[in-house]
Amino acid sequence: MYWTPNNHCQEMLIMKKREQEQQVLQQVNALLDLDISSEERKALAYAKKGLEKSDYFPSVIGALRNDLTPLAMRRSLSPAVSKFYLTVTNHKYMNKNFGGGLISTWANIFK
Repeated sequence: MYWTPNNHCQEMLIMKKREQEQQVLQQVNALLDLDISSEERKALAYAKKGLEKSDYFPSVIGALRNDLTPLAMRRSLSPAVSKFYLTVTNHKYMNKNFGGGLISTWANIFK
């Protein structure tokens, strides 16, 4: 394969995503070393397992967000996990699969 600007951009994006995933994994590991609630620990341990297995990153973050949101609503997150929760609810971690619902809806129409 020869070098093209498009290939270079794709490689850079892949590297940036991997760095982002590694940063989140490091944050999760650091939080698991702290004195946190069992509910927080369970959610973070599940996310850690997914990140270590290289599961689809937006799904791992989405599941983590879903697990932590009820705790956040009850204001029962520890300060460190609360700060991390604000990070993972940031728009840059959202799944950008906006068309997924439309595709499944249209697929059902044509059955």
